[in-house]
Amino acid sequence: MKLRLGLSVLSVLCILSLRPTLAREWTDSGNRKAEAELVRVDGASVVLKKPGGKVVSVPLSTLSKADHQFLAEDAVRQGKLAFEKLPAFEKEDFDLAVTCFNEAIRIKLDYADAYFNRGKAYSFKGMSDKAFADYNEAIRLDPKHAKAHNNRGNIYFDTGEYDKSFADYNEAIRLDPKFAMAYANRGNIYFNKGEYDKSFADCTEAIRLDPKLALAYIGRGMAHHYKGGFDKAIEDYTEAIRLDPKLANAYNNRGSAYLNKDEYDKVISDCTEAIRLDPKHAGAYTNRGTAYLYKGEYDKVISDCNEAIRLDPKNDIAYASRGVAYQKRGERDKAAAAFAEAKRLRLEKSKERSRSYPGE
Repeated sequence: MKLRLGLSVLSVLCILSLRPTLAREWTDSGNRKAEAELVRVDGASVVLKKPGGKVVSVPLSTLSKADHQFLAEDAVRQGKLAFEKLPAFEKEDFDLAVTCFNEAIRIKLDYADAYFNRGKAYSFKGMSDKAFADYNEAIRLDPKHAKAHNNRGNIYFDTGEYDKSFADYNEAIRLDPKFAMAYANRGNIYFNKGEYDKSFADCTEAIRLDPKLALAYIGRGMAHHYKGGFDKAIEDYTEAIRLDPKLANAYNNRGSAYLNKDEYDKVISDCTEAIRLDPKHAGAYTNRGTAYLYKGEYDKVISDCNEAIRLDPKNDIAYASRGVAYQKRGERDKAAAAFAEAKRLRLEKSKERSRSYPGE
């Protein structure tokens, strides 16, 4: 194999060397072979280090399909490392991840896993449209990519396309019957449809497959919760918090369960922690406001409900609680306006639910 001498400045992007420096055999289009370590991919060239330490540059186009596959897989590995909080990084770096996955796709256009992982990075960056396009391409290239189906299902769920979301979760489970997260996600669909027994079953299966999946405990807790099993719900929410103390939803949901048990100080404590973790959590403000209502602290009720409504203008419960607080303070006109808005929003939500779930 004829190797051209050349050495480029090391980029601070995808070519950060987090990979182990292992030698492998490289093959060119003429089937000539050479042993060398990968240093980096530099545009249209691959920089290698030969035994003895000599650094050479080889045109990417002259390397074999197996070499292209190796390089694409290596770029994906680098991208995964970039957003997994390794000691080499001070914070999750999704831009670096996207750069690495772009490199993998440039090297091998039909690499489904590169599109999937780039979609995942876009999701973390809040770029849902780009994530959705990448998940679609991953599925087109590899229809058996269970994780791509699951993640596309998440986007469908977030946009209110529940039937499509449900179909993707089903497909993910069919392709990988041990995919715990897909069961938990499908359980969430069942929960939103009011099918709490099915939600409970899916979340329980997710926990069996992955006992450390905190989101599955939240899902099962919600099923217990809406069936009136508040103590069991609290147990599941508490386990979710133990597994992941940064889950604002787990604190809020446990607070909601305590609310049903009239333990208002615990409600306030949990919802305050949820708000600390996620200052935009409208539900936590709503639940804390309701706890203050039962404690007769009407100024705090109005303050929390105002914030809940600012964050979620369709929050009928916050309007209703604010209405009660105004009523208790003798502000009848404000109370009447709040109650009227709560009633309007409830009617609107009822119509939306009837459109969203036509049945399986």
